[in-house]
Amino acid sequence: MAVSEELAAHALGDFALNLVRDIYTSDQFAFITDGLAVRALQEIQDVLDKEELTDFECIDKIVGIFYRYNLNTSRHDFG
Repeated sequence: MAVSEELAAHALGDFALNLVRDIYTSDQFAFITDGLAVRALQEIQDVLDKEELTDFECIDKIVGIFYRYNLNTSRHDFG
């Protein structure tokens, strides 16, 4: 994705988030995010249940899940 498209995506995302906050109550907003959180947790549990993975592979896959849900972490920079 081009830089201009990334910047526009972030700006539009922020704009949409502000609209949602203005329209929905906190309970309605939680309903939206809770479903995503449960899905992410299920994916993380699935990874943790794979006995064949090493600890490093496990962490790497969990960080991948975070990134898929646009949840950034600075703890995973192995260079």
